[in-house]
Amino acid sequence: MDSLIELLLKNRIIAPEELQRAIEEQESKGGRLEWILVRMGCLEEEDLVSFLCNLCKVPFFKLSQFNLKADVIKLISAEHAKRYLIIPVHKDRSRLTLAMVDPSDMEVIEEVRSLTGLEIEPVGASETEITNAIKK
Repeated sequence: MDSLIELLLKNRIIAPEELQRAIEEQESKGGRLEWILVRMGCLEEEDLVSFLCNLCKVPFFKLSQFNLKADVIKLISAEHAKRYLIIPVHKDRSRLTLAMVDPSDMEVIEEVRSLTGLEIEPVGASETEITNAIKK
């Protein structure tokens, strides 16, 4: 399977010149290419997460449109939420809907499953909205 960056190029979401600039920045400062592209303004954060959600076949949530419940949010410590950029959205019996910047990150999904004892249903959300929800 193609990498996320290759798919962004193939789908003309980013231009080769933008990628080259991002690679140069990555070589000097480090970081993930997709987030460097966002910081450089080549790609909108929501567009990146939405594209990733489409690839993973998971829903994209706009957290600002949800009434997040404190008892659900508390299922994950603030430390874990900040470290992994995640926020619990909904709990239904033994299933936890978890908003993530990267819903394809199986390590985080397994970690949260282990911490909560719940089945995890990942959904995508922007880093900005997750960070704002954590601050509340």
